[in-house]
Amino acid sequence: MHGSVTGGSKLDGRWATLVVLLLLGTTASVYLPFQTVNGPNFSSLFGLDLLNVFLFQNCPAAEGNFYAASGEACGDPEGRPMLYPPVLYYFFFWAKGMSFPSVLFLWVGLSVLGFGLAGWWMHQFLASSVKANARWFVVVWILLAAQFPTLFSWERASTDGLIFPAAVGAFLLAQRGRWGWVATVLVFLTAYKLYPVFLLVFVAVGLWRKPGFQRFAVAACVVGGLLFLLFLPQHLFYLTEVLPQWANKKAQFTAGLDHVILNTSALVPGAGHLMCLTLIGIGFWLARRAGGSAETFLFGFAVCTFFQRTAFDYSLMTLYPLAVFLMFQANTPGRSQGRAWLLAISWILVFLLLRHASPINAGYGKYALMWLWLSLCGLHLGAVKPSEKPISAV
Repeated sequence: MHGSVTGGSKLDGRWATLVVLLLLGTTASVYLPFQTVNGPNFSSLFGLDLLNVFLFQNCPAAEGNFYAASGEACGDPEGRPMLYPPVLYYFFFWAKGMSFPSVLFLWVGLSVLGFGLAGWWMHQFLASSVKANARWFVVVWILLAAQFPTLFSWERASTDGLIFPAAVGAFLLAQRGRWGWVATVLVFLTAYKLYPVFLLVFVAVGLWRKPGFQRFAVAACVVGGLLFLLFLPQHLFYLTEVLPQWANKKAQFTAGLDHVILNTSALVPGAGHLMCLTLIGIGFWLARRAGGSAETFLFGFAVCTFFQRTAFDYSLMTLYPLAVFLMFQANTPGRSQGRAWLLAISWILVFLLLRHASPINAGYGKYALMWLWLSLCGLHLGAVKPSEKPISAV
């Protein structure tokens, strides 16, 4: 009994440490870049990302080929053209004819609800370990809602608000062996915003020659084909004209608001590309080693936004499921417990608290730290034995 009490006290101490660090992480919200662009019928606008889609949905010049209309013609305050995929554009058809304040508050409200729904699904995803620590899960998830990436996403009214809950839902579907639905969700998200393609590919590689692969592959081909044909002219124009322009676009150095590790190539030629290839290599290795397991999903979702030339830090929300996984693994007995503890602590330091260290966060040092953490995390996930996993493999 004495050993049990001591062990329980130690675990409670670890949770308390994580909570304190997450509370400190909320102080980074002072760096939120609140926008003051005056939008249509709305002043002190905070929904800058959503505004672009809204304006094009309600722009006469965008009727027909909306990619041919300029940002200036549609009233975008930054002159941004429509660079989103056709599926995302048509997803927001409901914004046509509405006022921007109505669209903005509706979308941000749905994003907040989606985050809560993702927490419920994540709780089920981690069911075998969360049952004994449900209170800690609730506390951690609430604190994650108050972190910089989450608030940044809501402040921008990011169109990525759909991706986070949908991806977590796919994790849960995979754990239950619903591979056809997993493929449906991941293909739709790829058509919606492209970057989830890395998660889609890692899962497919992990499932290769395993039960569920055939259902996954058939569903992926059918759903992908239907979506492509449904908006065939728009997809052809997007792939030949818009996507190359977007792929070559390089965001200006954004003073600590991005995680574009490709920028490292400006300091050391080729370094950023090598860092990206390393993460992709680790993803493939982990997928083949872990199969279609929780580790493949968590790592694939965590790294999928790091390969773009424009990646603002609201996309760091894709790291939340992996971070929570590590926190519970750090509080589950096993050989990997110590490594998971160090990774959980260092995640908070590197991705949240580092914003207070301006010379590092606004320089190339943060790209190296983020890349190193992700690499070590991938190796850690591949080294965990099945008997030590806090959640069952899917």
